[in-house]
Amino acid sequence: MNKLYVYKYIHKILPDSFKDLIGYFYSLLDEDGNILYTHFCSNDTYAHADLVFDRLERVEELNSIYGIYNWYVLPEIFVKEV
Repeated sequence: MNKLYVYKYIHKILPDSFKDLIGYFYSLLDEDGNILYTHFCSNDTYAHADLVFDRLERVEELNSIYGIYNWYVLPEIFVKEV
């Protein structure tokens, strides 16, 4: 089973132009750290669905890469400061 990881990127210092921006960038990474998909989202609760599960074309693509449902998105969201 191939594990996939969701990362949330938090900027240590945002420029003034982003101070009113509400949300974070999320990425889906494979086990080697390659970014498969990215998405801007306002809430952790929606990140998994917005990155993968609500997008049939992405589910089909992951099935073609790893085999039919031979992949698993970990429920945790890992935070990375950039």
